[in-house]
Amino acid sequence: MNDYFAPEIENSNTVKEFVKKYVSIDKIGIFFPVFIQELTSLGNKVFLDKEDPEIIKEIKLLVAFLEKFSQREIGDVTIPNEFFGNYTRCAIKIIAIKEKRETGQTTSYIEKVSDTISKGFENIYVIGSARTDNKDFIDSVIKSCCEKNKQIEIIKNWDFKGAIILRGETMNVRTYLVHLRNPSIVKHIIEKSR
Repeated sequence: MNDYFAPEIENSNTVKEFVKKYVSIDKIGIFFPVFIQELTSLGNKVFLDKEDPEIIKEIKLLVAFLEKFSQREIGDVTIPNEFFGNYTRCAIKIIAIKEKRETGQTTSYIEKVSDTISKGFENIYVIGSARTDNKDFIDSVIKSCCEKNKQIEIIKNWDFKGAIILRGETMNVRTYLVHLRNPSIVKHIIEKSR
């Protein structure tokens, strides 16, 4: 840290700005489960022997999207939850409103996730509280979505320490996330021969 990381941050405003954004993304717990997963997915698709400025630009846009999402207040529906790039297509869907969970109203969530699938998103991250009743509710929605959309794979699900912003205050919470993948729309990027 002292020999490499700190000096690099001090010597580069670009690196410094990215680290600030990464901290915001990591604070709510989506740095590794979403950002790193998206980079991994992109890395598995890209076969280039030189840097492509379009891919670099898209990664910067993905970071900006995740940073903005990480700063959203609970209940704010104006912040975008879908990122549709040329190479990376992902969406984050939040489940559940307490009243819908308590009454078992899964239909609107099933429709939202299924609509996201039909729009051509490769990775969909369904996220919500890790309370047992909410995890069960999310799992019920996911099960119905997978039955309705046979091509969808559940990559992994886990709960982790995250944070939410409520009335300007950041609160630590346990978060549950399910990563869905639509392999039928994966496109590999291959450099054109010269």
